[in-house]
Amino acid sequence: MFWGAVRAHRFVGLKFRRQYPVGRYVVDFVCLDHRLVVEIDGGQHNPHVDAERTAFLEAQGFRVLRFWNAEVTDALDQVLSSIATEIGLSERFHGFARSGETVQYGETVTPHPPASRPLEGRSGNTVTPLPPAARVPPSPSGRGKSGGGAKP
Repeated sequence: MFWGAVRAHRFVGLKFRRQYPVGRYVVDFVCLDHRLVVEIDGGQHNPHVDAERTAFLEAQGFRVLRFWNAEVTDALDQVLSSIATEIGLSERFHGFARSGETVQYGETVTPHPPASRPLEGRSGNTVTPLPPAARVPPSPSGRGKSGGGAKP
């Protein structure tokens, strides 16, 4: 779900990579241009190991944001808004269309209503979703402007 929202420059035009090696670790997602690591944690994560990992990544010059799986599943727009705010691009994020929503080029996308509880990121800041606005969705093929890919 998160990868579908950030891949192929879909999220405020940024390039994210997934399962990217940084030193002895493989991070869930990274935006190298902004030195930002996004980790999505399930119940299997150990706080002590995560703290070590975060300290290493921060020593390498990365900012690290951690979210629970449930936050991504239940409040994706708020997670993305929190990331946009962290990197100073909140004015460019206007919500994300989820799977099953039909979106045509130039159509206004109205994000789902916010979750019933406020989203609180690792830094403890409460995030408020931004108002919906017009945006250009990704190409129908999901392969960029040209719609390239394998030829029949």
